[in-house]
Amino acid sequence: MQLVRRVIPVLLAIGAIAVAGTGVSFVIASGPPAAVSVPDVLNRFRAGTPSPTTSPGKLPPAPAQGVYLYRTVGGERVSAGDVRHKYPKVTTLTVTYGGCGLDVRWDALSGRSQVWHLCPAGDSWTLQTYVDTHKFLYLTDVHSYTCTGGPWTLTAATRTVTCDTATGKATSVISVVGTEEVPVGGAQVPTTHVHMDQTSTGTSTSKGSMDLWLVTATGLPARAQTQQEGSQHVLGQIVTYHEVASYTLLSLTPRR
Repeated sequence: MQLVRRVIPVLLAIGAIAVAGTGVSFVIASGPPAAVSVPDVLNRFRAGTPSPTTSPGKLPPAPAQGVYLYRTVGGERVSAGDVRHKYPKVTTLTVTYGGCGLDVRWDALSGRSQVWHLCPAGDSWTLQTYVDTHKFLYLTDVHSYTCTGGPWTLTAATRTVTCDTATGKATSVISVVGTEEVPVGGAQVPTTHVHMDQTSTGTSTSKGSMDLWLVTATGLPARAQTQQEGSQHVLGQIVTYHEVASYTLLSLTPRR
């Protein structure tokens, strides 16, 4: 299948380092966390974000600012106490222009989120930082990463992104599979299918994979499927983490 010769825009990075958050501090939870509140996410978006240092009109192709909704199936589990967190039926992806370029935030549960900051590099994007947050019981575990790799283009069959903290490194090898049409809101939307193989080393270890179907014109994920597993020594025992989930974009038009 012939690939579209264009830049992979902003959200390629979303799956590139999703595995980085598997090094959470595992404790037994007393109850499930609250599902993300779409009205709360919208209120946060409407409250505003810092103005970008680059005019939006000068940025590479990117999704419109706003809150995108995804039909979601799956969740996460830790072996200690067999604690399971089921993700809500709808999760959100918020896109805002800020800093040097774009801030992208995924919210699923209270204390379960991921944030990516991307900066323009010519007519493409590079991932600068990534923050992954998990909450089990009373402990909120935040991992902040500094990333290198890119910029990303569909002309490169394979690329590698690395994201580092003081205690570990996450590596993602990203391959372009081809172009496909994906249904979104009743319409067939041209997308680029990207596959990622992911590993992390350090105080915790993990491996996993993700498939993303990115809207070719903007880079917004139309579909995503992820499977991750990791392990960590806690109080002399090995505790494991598993995440399996799928996401389907409900509309190309964001809420604002």
